[in-house]
Amino acid sequence: MIQKASICVLFLILNLITYNSFGQGKKGHRKGNFGLQFGASLNKMRIGYSNWQQGGVNYFDSLKSIKSQNSVSVDMGFCYTAKFNEFISVRPNIMMSFGEGGNLVYDKGQSSETLKLQSTTFGISLPLIVNLSTMTIKPYVCTGVTLLYRYSQLQDVESKYKLKDFDELGQIGFGIKLPNKHVAISPEISYNNGFVNVANKMSNFYTSTIDKLNRQKFSFTVFFTNPGY
Repeated sequence: MIQKASICVLFLILNLITYNSFGQGKKGHRKGNFGLQFGASLNKMRIGYSNWQQGGVNYFDSLKSIKSQNSVSVDMGFCYTAKFNEFISVRPNIMMSFGEGGNLVYDKGQSSETLKLQSTTFGISLPLIVNLSTMTIKPYVCTGVTLLYRYSQLQDVESKYKLKDFDELGQIGFGIKLPNKHVAISPEISYNNGFVNVANKMSNFYTSTIDKLNRQKFSFTVFFTNPGY
């Protein structure tokens, strides 16, 4: 219910921004502009352990530890910049990520098993952009929220550990806008942290040993937009 309400609110905000941005400015120009984004992310799951060494099901003899391991994803999508003034703008975007998630390593003492919790996901983001300069080259900071939908997961892993479909992530980042005559190139680094517990209880060896999983990701993204935005 919370995720559905968040999606409705976010779509409403996006519609209002788009409607306002296609209005006419003082010189008859649009107030917003579309662009493209490409990047890569380093993903990791933050684990909240269950009390699996005690209680009804005891895995102490067969499971020594569970560790989180990094994975790399590729990201691409469309963005739309709505400029309010020289310092403030918003940049709603729709993106698709391939390999987003992370790995879990189950150390069983004599052997270990790695679950690749990597998914194809769709994300809708609404970051606020604050320029730190009005010069031609503009450093900026950004902060916002992303709604993430898991489209598909590796089938051999999904039968053991199926992630929840929705997640909400907070984002903070830093970038620099490098405009030229034809296109503005904006390399950006950001940190994203998931707010929703994506662990899905399936009452098996893998899920009963974990209470909570939250996404963490460090991203490097390059945005290509109109130099006037």
